[in-house]
Amino acid sequence: MKVLALSDSLAPWHSFWIRFGQYAGALPWPVQISDDAAAIDALGPGDRLLLYRYALGWGDLAARLQQARSRGVLIVADVDDYLWQAQGWSRERLLGCTRALRQCDVITCSTTPLLEQLRVMVPSACLVLIPNTAAKPNALHEPLGPSCPCGSAGAAPPGPGRTIWPC
Repeated sequence: MKVLALSDSLAPWHSFWIRFGQYAGALPWPVQISDDAAAIDALGPGDRLLLYRYALGWGDLAARLQQARSRGVLIVADVDDYLWQAQGWSRERLLGCTRALRQCDVITCSTTPLLEQLRVMVPSACLVLIPNTAAKPNALHEPLGPSCPCGSAGAAPPGPGRTIWPC
């Protein structure tokens, strides 16, 4: 099994590193971190995809995710902000993100109000609340390479019964 963590940005200050990247080393499987949606095409049966947000350059990501699911890929998304009111997100980007979320098996999120909203928007997904925590010291100053082992989906550190695949 392999894991692909796909983020709309890999900038060192991006929240992807707080919600996911800072827990490098917690998973026993190899994890590829990328901002290139084409990497999804290499995933096969039993592989996992962690989706963090949506980039317009990814095009029709929902169709690509549907194809991945048909190949037996489990798709997990993490939503840490109410993106539908975020400044700088165009209608097209919001629609692409929403369509992609509707293809996910599991969606983790950071707040109870966001969880309630996602229950309405994506009723078929398994929804899991994982509150934000503070960044670990130096977590944002140690960039991870393009391929590394990584931790849980969300900001709470992994522990007994808490993994990236909660459902």
